[in-house]
Amino acid sequence: MNFDPLDDGWWRAGAWLNWWDSSRDNSDIGWVPDAGRARAYVTRHRRVALSALGLAWSYRTVETGQMHALDPRLPADGGAMLWRSLFALSLLDVGLPVMVGSRMSTTPGAAGFTAVRLPAYVKDIRPTLEELGYNPVEIASVGGMGSLRGRRQYDRHNLVTAQLAVAARRRGWMTCGEAWGSFAMLTGDPLRGQGGPDLQMVGPSVRVCVETTASGHMELAGKTEQWKRMLALDSCADVHVVWLECSRVNLLNQIEGHIADSPRMHAARAADFLKNFVCTDGWSPEPGDGVEPRDWMEPVMADIGARLGLPAAGSFRRPPALKGLWLG
Repeated sequence: MNFDPLDDGWWRAGAWLNWWDSSRDNSDIGWVPDAGRARAYVTRHRRVALSALGLAWSYRTVETGQMHALDPRLPADGGAMLWRSLFALSLLDVGLPVMVGSRMSTTPGAAGFTAVRLPAYVKDIRPTLEELGYNPVEIASVGGMGSLRGRRQYDRHNLVTAQLAVAARRRGWMTCGEAWGSFAMLTGDPLRGQGGPDLQMVGPSVRVCVETTASGHMELAGKTEQWKRMLALDSCADVHVVWLECSRVNLLNQIEGHIADSPRMHAARAADFLKNFVCTDGWSPEPGDGVEPRDWMEPVMADIGARLGLPAAGSFRRPPALKGLWLG
């Protein structure tokens, strides 16, 4: 079945999933493989496992079908051995929908949909990745800064964002999830902080930052004012912001009122935007000819090389396991 995170049928009990905690002893659960078998499977599928962890870090909460759409090497089936193995090794938590008025399944792949996240109750998965033989560059590619663990979760919100990323990829955009979309990275100024958009759609001449909102309280006004300051920066001259209304009440008029004086901010209902990528003011982002992802760290290495008199430093290449891998 095709999972639709905007279907209110999944969220009758609230906007969060029923999470299996991978940090506890789960050896008595029938669908969890033993640690030796799980380790052997992940070792045989190193590149695929790395991609799964990177996407989970980037988008916070991702449904397995969305994972498959973002990287076809990843299985769409929530009961696949990859997801069960990563859970057994405490590298991913597994989330299932909370069903109201019907019997709730607790088995991945048999519960309507299955989602994953980095473990919320593990301090950092880096030591486990080191034990599995991943090198420092591979580990850094999963998540650039801070500990590798589950972050603030708002499952419905994150799943809507991941669904938009899938739609954007199909339209030719490169995408960066919330974890890669900080204001510091967006502007090149570390003093701008780690807050940022839920999703970036990256084209050759425009970056579209997407904010999904389900609440009309004072935080919305504060966030729109913050974005007005960001858009005034020279480093954001190519940035547009799309505010997606994905609440269960109509907040569209409220959003439009906050952004009326900013021509590079736009609004749309999430369900409509997912279908046609057109905002209420008629603006529709186009990816152009697309962006070819450069080798990881190439610009940084080129800059270091220029400063040290090593002009060929920009030819630095990532390990073979990371070749052709886009983890945004």
